[in-house]
Amino acid sequence: MHNPSSSTPSIIPLLNTDGPASSDSPTPTQQRPWRRPFNNTKYHQLGSRESGIEMDNGLVETRSTTSHESTTNEEPKYKWTKRVRIAAGAAIAVLIINIILTVIASGIAYSKFDGQQFGFAVIYRGSCKLSNNWTTGLHLLINILSTIALAASNNCMQCLSAPSREEIDRAHGQYTWLHVGTASLQNLWFIPAKRRCLWFILFLTSLPFHNIYNSAVFSSDNLNSFEFGLATADSDLTNMSVDNESCFEQAVGQGMSDSTHGGFEYLDHETCTRTIQSAMHETRADCVACAPSQGMIIVLSDDIAGINHSVIYRLQTVDTNGDGAVDSQPLPWEIPIWGVDIPVPNGTVTVAPYEYRVLYKPLAGSDAELHNDMETLADYLGYMTSPREAAEGKDLQAFLDNSTNWQNASWASSVSLRKESVCTGYTGITTHKWNPYHLAGCLSQKVPEKCELLFSLPFCLVIIACNAIKVMCMLLAVSDDRLDVILTVGDAIASFLTHPDPTTKGRCLMSISSVRQGPQLWKEERWLPWKPSRASSAIANQSAKGYADRLPEKKIRWHRAAGSSQWGVTITLILLCLGTSGILYWVIFEGSVYQEWWMPSLWHRNIDSIPALVRRYGSPLPVLLFANTPQLLMSTLYLLYNNLLTHMLLVAEYADYACHRKSLRVSFPKGSQRSTYYLTIPYRYSVPLLIGSALAHWLLSQSIYYSRVLHYDKFGNPSATPVTDGAYFKGLPVLFFIGFLIMMLVFAVTLGFRRLKGNLPLAGNCSAAISAACHPPEDDRDAALKKVMWGEVDMSSDTVSEPEYHHCSFTSYEVVTPCPTRLYS
Repeated sequence: MHNPSSSTPSIIPLLNTDGPASSDSPTPTQQRPWRRPFNNTKYHQLGSRESGIEMDNGLVETRSTTSHESTTNEEPKYKWTKRVRIAAGAAIAVLIINIILTVIASGIAYSKFDGQQFGFAVIYRGSCKLSNNWTTGLHLLINILSTIALAASNNCMQCLSAPSREEIDRAHGQYTWLHVGTASLQNLWFIPAKRRCLWFILFLTSLPFHNIYNSAVFSSDNLNSFEFGLATADSDLTNMSVDNESCFEQAVGQGMSDSTHGGFEYLDHETCTRTIQSAMHETRADCVACAPSQGMIIVLSDDIAGINHSVIYRLQTVDTNGDGAVDSQPLPWEIPIWGVDIPVPNGTVTVAPYEYRVLYKPLAGSDAELHNDMETLADYLGYMTSPREAAEGKDLQAFLDNSTNWQNASWASSVSLRKESVCTGYTGITTHKWNPYHLAGCLSQKVPEKCELLFSLPFCLVIIACNAIKVMCMLLAVSDDRLDVILTVGDAIASFLTHPDPTTKGRCLMSISSVRQGPQLWKEERWLPWKPSRASSAIANQSAKGYADRLPEKKIRWHRAAGSSQWGVTITLILLCLGTSGILYWVIFEGSVYQEWWMPSLWHRNIDSIPALVRRYGSPLPVLLFANTPQLLMSTLYLLYNNLLTHMLLVAEYADYACHRKSLRVSFPKGSQRSTYYLTIPYRYSVPLLIGSALAHWLLSQSIYYSRVLHYDKFGNPSATPVTDGAYFKGLPVLFFIGFLIMMLVFAVTLGFRRLKGNLPLAGNCSAAISAACHPPEDDRDAALKKVMWGEVDMSSDTVSEPEYHHCSFTSYEVVTPCPTRLYS
């Protein structure tokens, strides 16, 4: 079955083979030559020593077993730190980029614009499209840098939690096991406090990265107050006029000549209707309508009767009724109206046309009779309905002279009238006479945009601080003096082939599922009934006569690589994200003015047609953090999903050794060994996963994002309305995000239902199960440096084996496929 090594081992008699162990006999711990001392002094004292292995003839075969590291003196002592140095280099590169971007942004903001605040500063003001494009691009860069920094941090955290061979031996000696090749919290309790502290610092500084980093850059939109006008569909705008240019300028914010030459754009019926609907959606108390960068809108109708076709009328309120028409009442820009002088007990009160409300207030010294007569006059003047225009004055005078209208007729006859005029935009001049007009289209005037690109210097400083702390932790991790670190499953196999673990000897079919049942499988009390009892003085002797077992009857599927709880948490989180995104999309967009938000042309932000999840005035910090809270959820999902894939892919590669003879994939190859992947799993999986993570975070930043809304009056000046801070929801990016989550779910489930090759027991990342599969023939020297395969091996020359049970192991010798009906130990 195999070719023994030609080297001749030295043989010495085995003392005290039948009696109790001598007090001078080496203890089980001393019989482990692969155990590494904690300090160099002890290491030099041990030097080179020989290990004894019991043979059939009662002799002990001795081998020189100087420390594993001493065989590679020509190589760097701490070569495992190369991965940490690479991670630190990536983190330093991200830190430098962050510092440069922050300095540039600060220089632009605080030198170009006045009145900047420390919390938020303007980098750019102008085109909304340019501002939004910059925000989108910067968020993409932010998420790429965040992904790189977190990948480097996670890699360093895995190196810190990766056990050394000595730590694995100590755990196995306590009948427990450690994780190999994957991220692990369990390992933290078997590592020194320094490494544990560095691990937790790296973890805590990872939490704010995507959340706060995406909050560091954002944009603001502007809402402009504007007016509606009405004209006939065949009107020539260049020849149009108004009845009073002064009133027109007060209402519109610019003169008639500037308006008619101000770049009006014709909008068809459908576009005009949508524009009016979105504008009225943003209506506030201090403006007729509000929309981003919107100037005057002139509604064009072809069924207006009784008005001058060369005059633009004012529409004080507009409502689209869904029948291709607008309901409103056209008004002139100025109307003649009555002013009145009213006698009161202490003199005369002059009431301006737009102050009729004064007539409803009890005056000092007035009695009930006077108050009632004043209300009668106010009602006739039309304060609560439509203002009564001043014509010849005959109707109003006749009303005053009719004594039946008054409680005090002499008071009514003392009221004097005067003709005045007032702009229809003043408070109190309203109309409630609504007429439908067919909407043929409209003329829309655009005004200069005032959108802003802002950044938060405090958030940038927080990110730089977290980044710098990560770099320092990584540099401290490089100074770790461990010599035999098990970073990957390949490293573990190589270590256990070179120095087999006696605590798992005789249990070659041990799997992670059997180990998870508890430590009893490692203890003498659970030996098979037909096995004779053994003295418990030496772990090695206990293990040598261990369990016999058979191979699994069926091939195992990939999903068994991870526990049910790990699958449950990961799948639940994906479904939670899917459900939340889908419900938000359905509730907000279905049957609303936003129902067309799935169209690709509507990717770009337009604050008047984007639904808000949250709006508030005051401090923007709560809304800003709320909008980016989903980033934290996505970071958690990425870590869980990456860990799930890592478990399955490691098991798949491990199981492949039962079908093909291959070199071990280790961190630092020697002989015929192969180099491992820097990101643990094959690049065809890890690279798309990293890219997908960055894109998912970016899509999330575009789906739910923070924006400030600045309000401007008709003259382009900031209005008295406070700045609105909002968390907004965009439909198209969230559809892509939902599609991405579905792909993640389908991919993981599809991989999970694949079957593993061969029939190698499922070891997963369990150090005990891996070590149990690594007990090759005694003369298979340097197997770890050669191509190896797992299968049934010939152990007939080994004195510790019992011939009635067969044995499976990784080995460089020839193997045969294990038989499902045989017992193996």
